[in-house]
Parts: sequence; structure tokens; C-alpha cells
Amino acid sequence: MALERLDVTSEARGDAIFVPTSKRDSVRLSLAREGLPAKNQAGYELLDELSGFSTTSEMFDAAYWRAKEGELARTILSVPGVRSARVHIGAAKRTSFDANKDANSAVVTVSMARGPLTKQQALAVRYLVSLAVAGLPEEKVAVIDAERGVVLRPGDGAPEAEALSMAAERERELEARLTSLIEARVGAGSARVSVALELDMEREALSERILDPESRVTTGRETTDITQNSSGTVGAVTVASNLPDGDAGSDQRSSSQRNEARERIDYEFSEVRREREKRPGAVKRLSVAVLVDAVRETDPDGVVSTTARSEEEIESLRLLVESAIGFNEARGDVVTVETLEFQAPVDSGPLVTASPINQFLANNAAGVIKVLIPSLVTLLIGLFVIKPVLSQGAAPRPAELAKTDALPTASISYAPAAEATPEIEAPQDSMDKLKEIAAAKQEETASLLKSWLDRAEEPA
Repeated sequence: MALERLDVTSEARGDAIFVPTSKRDSVRLSLAREGLPAKNQAGYELLDELSGFSTTSEMFDAAYWRAKEGELARTILSVPGVRSARVHIGAAKRTSFDANKDANSAVVTVSMARGPLTKQQALAVRYLVSLAVAGLPEEKVAVIDAERGVVLRPGDGAPEAEALSMAAERERELEARLTSLIEARVGAGSARVSVALELDMEREALSERILDPESRVTTGRETTDITQNSSGTVGAVTVASNLPDGDAGSDQRSSSQRNEARERIDYEFSEVRREREKRPGAVKRLSVAVLVDAVRETDPDGVVSTTARSEEEIESLRLLVESAIGFNEARGDVVTVETLEFQAPVDSGPLVTASPINQFLANNAAGVIKVLIPSLVTLLIGLFVIKPVLSQGAAPRPAELAKTDALPTASISYAPAAEATPEIEAPQDSMDKLKEIAAAKQEETASLLKSWLDRAEEPA
């Protein structure tokens, strides 16, 4: 084991290995130098190891398909929630003299970290593999959940999923359309609509051929005439012809004649051919449920009373809904319109939400402090040092402050005059005193502030 060779204490916890914090970075570098941790499947880097002199075409094809499977597995692993993935591609061998060329096929096995592999995720995996491999039809890809079994079989899934998504979208459109239509009569928020589409998920292929014997068309006519004549002489045989000196008889002439006529007519009947494929997704039945609020009235005293809507109004709403959805009684469509009193919302007190300013300060407290402290120091220097220096001008300099070498303290007391009134006077602001002292001792104040700034810049 690599960690044992490095003499590092380690502990395996699930899919992770824990090492001491002080050796974490060095262990990572050492393992990376050895190519660890190794990836589950290699990708196109397999093709870099092939040599052109010792590699046959069969070896290259095998390495190419292994690389393709590894790259597809890596892409599937990037999907959130996927723990492991394997791709197996059945590449059909094709030759120049092969008339029946079979299509490629593939099987994808996926293990989820949590929860099952949904139908939509399986369709996405099938779509990815089908487009990544040339000559691989989408219906020839199977997707398997390693823990729960087959999710998509070859040839299944795509039409059904498309039909279900279209049905869900159509349900939402019908609900929004009916809600806006009914609320125009009963008021906003006073109607609830639910639409359910029952689909026919069967697939059927129909082929029809119709022949009409009454409508025939002559496509060909063939006539043959045969005339045959023959003639000859036939000798007559008698008793006298058997005697030595008897008469042999006389010759008789014969003739024959034969006439034959043939006619062949080819007819073709009128023919109609129909081929129709019934795909999943046809609407088998449509059910609509509409709930409207009762009529609310407020008397002069502020008391709210509710009354049920009339049967005529409910019937009008039902006819309106039937017209909007294309009601078909023969198909088994159902439309239900009821009026009930809606529950008033419970007042649970004012809604308290977090202030965005407080939330910003809580998330960025350190940054705000770093910006606020230098700004505050700069502001104090500008107000109490630079501004008095610039505004000093021709102001007289106090003699008692000029004679002292050090900055006086702020504990200066002022005794009230004897003739002062008993009214309480406001003490002089300490900031004014500080400004006066800073204006009188400009050089000492600058030296003191410089020492403070140098001390603040020292590292902690």
C-alpha cells in the first residue's frame, strides 16, 4: 500500500481515507507523483500507449472502444448524485461484403449515491450515449440501476416519456386558461381548477389494403389467330388387290383445315393502401374539477355573510368549461363544478423577515471592519489635525502653550467667576480643547500621530 510505504498513519472511513493534518499536503503530492488515486476507468489516454509498429487493427479497435466507454463513464459520473457508472458498447463488426449491417448497441449501469435513478435521468443518459457513439440508435441503449434493476429497456422509454411530459404541460396550460376564464366571473382567487389527462400509452401499427372489384382497368390485351391446312392421297385396299393379277385399287385424295383464335385480356382492380402508426400519448379521457367560492356579502355593520351560488350560475360555468376544453361525451370526459365556501386565511401575525442590511453585515463583518477602521482613522486625522492646520492662518498662538515642551493634559479646570449667575453652564467640549492644543502644538501633534500610525502598521 502506498500509505504504508510512506509510513503515514491512515484510517479508511467509507469512500475517504483520513491522514494526520500535518502530513496531508505531503501525502497528496507523493500519491499524485505515483498517479494515485487511480481513476476507475481510463479514457482516451489509452490511445497514447499504442505503438504504430506493434498494434494491429483489432487491437486498435478494442482500445478505441475501451477509451470511448471510459470517457462516457466519466461524463456520467459528473452528474450530481451518481456514485459510479459503467458503459458497455456492443460494436457490430462490419465488412465490405456484409449485406446485413447490424446497428451498435450499448448498456449503461449506474449506481446512485442516494435515491433511485429517475426516468428523466435515464433518458438523459441514453441521449448522451446515443449521440456520443456514431451509428448507435437511441432505442438500442439500455439503462440499468445497479440497485433497483432495469429502468429503460431497448426500444422503450422515449415515446412514453415525451407523451407524459406533453400531457403535464397541457394540464398546466388548461388549468391556467380555465382559472383565468372563471375568475373573470367569480373574482380573483375565488376559483380552483384541477385537470387530469388520461393517456393511451399503447403503440399500434396498422396496414390496410382495399380492392374494389367494380372498378377494373384493362392493363393489357393479347390476341392469337391460328390457321392450319393439310392435304394428301390415300390408296384404297380391296380383295382384288390381294390376287396376283388383281387390281391394286385406286388412290383417294384427302384434305383438312383448322382455324383457332385466342384472346387474353389483363385487368387490374382499383386498390387503396393505408399504413398508420399509432404512437403513445393520445387523450383517452379528460377530467376537470372546478371549485368556486361562495358569494360573500358585507352588511353595513361589517358582518360578512356567505351564500351558495345558484344552480343556473353553476350550470353556466359548467357549459363554459366544456366549451373551453373541447368536451367529448363519447370519449368519457367528466366536468365537475361545485361551489363551496373557502376557508379564510388564518392571521398568524405580522410576517417578520430578516433585514437585508443586517444579513449583509453578518455575512461580511470582517470585510466591513477592515474598511471601517482605516476610514475612521483617516476621518479623525482630517477633522482634528489637517483641518485646524489649514485654518490656523493668522490666529494668535497662546503664550503659555508656546513655552511648554510637552503636550498638556486634558484635565484643565475652569473656575467660574464670582459674578456668575446660578444658572448651570455647559462645559466646554473636550474636542474643542483638543483642537486648540493640536493647533498650538502642530509639530508635537504630528510626531504623536506618526508614532501611532507606525505602531498600528506593525504586524500582530
